[in-house]
Formats: sequence, C-alpha cells, structure tokens
Amino acid sequence: MTRKVNQIIVPGDVKQRWYGNYNWNEGMSAWIPGFRDVFDEDGLYLKENGSARDFGLRALWHTTISGTIIFLPLSLYYNNFHFTHKDVGR
Repeated sequence: MTRKVNQIIVPGDVKQRWYGNYNWNEGMSAWIPGFRDVFDEDGLYLKENGSARDFGLRALWHTTISGTIIFLPLSLYYNNFHFTHKDVGR
C-alpha cells in the first residue's frame, strides 16, 4: 500500500484454495458444451453398479487486485479498482 497525499494505492494478490468431495447428488446435473446435460443420477447408477465412485475436487485461483482510494473532505471515494482472475491449476 502506498499513500500519495489524499490517495491510497492498493495492490495485492489473493490465492483461493477450494477442496471438496463429489458424491453424486440426485437432481443435480452439469452442462457439457457441445454434448448435453450429464445428470448425477447417471453417476449414481454407475456407482451402485460398481462402475463409478465418489471423488475429490480441488481448485486454486490466483486473483490480482489493484486500486486507488481517494479521500475527499467528509467522504471516502473508491476509484479505479481492477481485478484479474487466473486459474493456476493444481
């Protein structure tokens, strides 16, 4: 963070990690572009018949932020905030 008179310049990086288990939820589906909806009931059927199993999911995102906060008399003004997302894989 840098301050110039009545402005504070805010740079930063945010790393987000997400972990979860996928266990085939009845009534849910996922759209696969160019194919169709794939329904969790299909996965449940395969699981019940020994051809599928629950699996772990994980994701990591890296977000870069930058912005300027301008202090005006009797107010606080946010200006020029930028966010960029980048999927950094595993």
